Amino acid sequence: MRLRRTALGGLLIAISGTLVIAPVAPAEVASAVAAADGADAAPAAPDGQTSQDDQGDQGDQGDQGDPGDPGDRSEGPAADAQTEVEQAQEALATVEGLKAGEAPTDAQGAPVDATLALQALATQASALPRAQRKRAARLLARPAGDGPTGYCTTAQVDYYDYACFKPSATPNRTCNAEVCVHWVNTTAATRAGGIAEGDIPDNTNGVPADDDGSAGGAYAGVAGNGLPDYVDVVLGVMANVAGTYRNAGYRPVPSDKGYGGSNKTDIYLAELSSQGLYGYCVPDAPAVIEGDRSATKHLSTWSYCVLDNDYTDSAYSRHTPLENLQVTAAHEFFHAVQFGYDVDADAWILEATATWVEDELYDDVNDNVTYLRYGPLRRNGQPLDTYDLSGFQYGSWIFFRYLTERFPAEKGGLPVLVRRLWEAMAHSGPGHKSRYSVQAIRRELVRQGTTLNKEFARFAVANRTPKQSYEEGAANRYPHAGLLRSATLDRRRSSVTRKFRLNHLTARHLRFKAGSGAQRLRLTVDGTRPAQGGVAVVRIKRVGKPPKRIRFNINPQGRRTKRIDFDRGTVQWVEVTVVNAGSRYRCDQGEGLTATCQGVSLSDRQPQSVTATLIR
Repeated sequence: MRLRRTALGGLLIAISGTLVIAPVAPAEVASAVAAADGADAAPAAPDGQTSQDDQGDQGDQGDQGDPGDPGDRSEGPAADAQTEVEQAQEALATVEGLKAGEAPTDAQGAPVDATLALQALATQASALPRAQRKRAARLLARPAGDGPTGYCTTAQVDYYDYACFKPSATPNRTCNAEVCVHWVNTTAATRAGGIAEGDIPDNTNGVPADDDGSAGGAYAGVAGNGLPDYVDVVLGVMANVAGTYRNAGYRPVPSDKGYGGSNKTDIYLAELSSQGLYGYCVPDAPAVIEGDRSATKHLSTWSYCVLDNDYTDSAYSRHTPLENLQVTAAHEFFHAVQFGYDVDADAWILEATATWVEDELYDDVNDNVTYLRYGPLRRNGQPLDTYDLSGFQYGSWIFFRYLTERFPAEKGGLPVLVRRLWEAMAHSGPGHKSRYSVQAIRRELVRQGTTLNKEFARFAVANRTPKQSYEEGAANRYPHAGLLRSATLDRRRSSVTRKFRLNHLTARHLRFKAGSGAQRLRLTVDGTRPAQGGVAVVRIKRVGKPPKRIRFNINPQGRRTKRIDFDRGTVQWVEVTVVNAGSRYRCDQGEGLTATCQGVSLSDRQPQSVTATLIR
């Protein structure tokens, strides 16, 4: 699901495993983002050292340790958890709200799509009362009515049910080695006046009719082959996308047992811009729709996908029609691949890795760069595994870019590390380990000879200087993580203490500048224990030199005091990054699909204290 941030349309609010639409004003968006970023955090002081701060980083810190596998999957739901029926009803209300045109847009007016809203409905539909279950089946149905739910509409007024071909339309189908593409042709209406909407040809969903190759139109297909050029191009893009995933070692999308006319994954083309969508993929296997209920069976399942019928609407103006098709196909088909591992996987990693892979396949489009200011690169006080109203999860793709640049081993043109995570999260099939998202990441890093503590701390520090830390950071102008506090120490103000709290998988940065009379600095950090994810990183910026990391290993109680050279003539600043890489959860607590392992973190609101004092 490719989220586009809100302008005036509304916010996507994560509540108990689904998404709810709520209209808001722009000021409320900023307020909500600030609130989500941590109430304990004071506004960052002006940095004022950007050009110097972007000088890069050197050195490394000793291993801080890594917490063991918590293994605390408690029995029984949390006391305030919603019932299965309530969660399913919210999922239904969300999808019906999106269908009714309540989908939000970002500041550029680009629309959202609906994969995870539909996935939440599919995995919980069997908990609905009978009448609501019928409504869910219609929303989950394929545009041509050729899937297991059988239909996408029961009345004329429901034709724009996301995507639904009209009864009078004759769907066409063509296949390659990877997928089958379904579409309806654009034809002129032959009747006028008094004719029911369903009795005329389906011009709404029809694809551009041109079949002249590169001679005209928005797409260069194969001239005169009897297929619309747009269909030719979709086939080519899908062949590249699906073929790349296959060559990289990902599992093929499971067979849909002949629905849609073949065992291949079905791609439907329909008018989506009016629905506020780029595209979506939907798991529609009976085992999911009829049997998952609480979304805890962790099934491997097929899905079908829907893409826009031309990507030429003004809502898609950020990129060319072809570029929009490419990154949407890469993102959405990766969801289809993910569902083949675990349809009930944690929502944040579903979106973060699907957004990450867009740039791996289509490096020149750079659509995912627009999400960075909403994710951990800027909002470092928000847990990495957040799935929230601001689209934080889409910005979290940068963590997987960090990991795959750090551990770049590839197969078939894609980094191996992310594929190994999906194998570990699977509950059946080759390589499955039945792990939830953060657990899979932690174990994979151990396999790489490192720890989550160490890598998350490095990630946090890298985000202070992304232009030097990431291969495309400078070219794509990645935003950098800001400071929680900046203070100058001198004779008048010789000591500063900053107390705050950190939730799991977060970090904060503090800077101390040398003022008049500064010679030596005593720095004390008192925070989270290393066994629970605590790390402290200290860097020193000497005049005329790039920042350098110095050894600052906190003790088992999370404390460390160190005296540091702080002479004003040679030192510009000392910066402290305090990290809570905690990854302990109580799982299966009925917290919904947007929560890691549907549970609660056991590592939140950890108290931290940093004191900097001038000494002689």
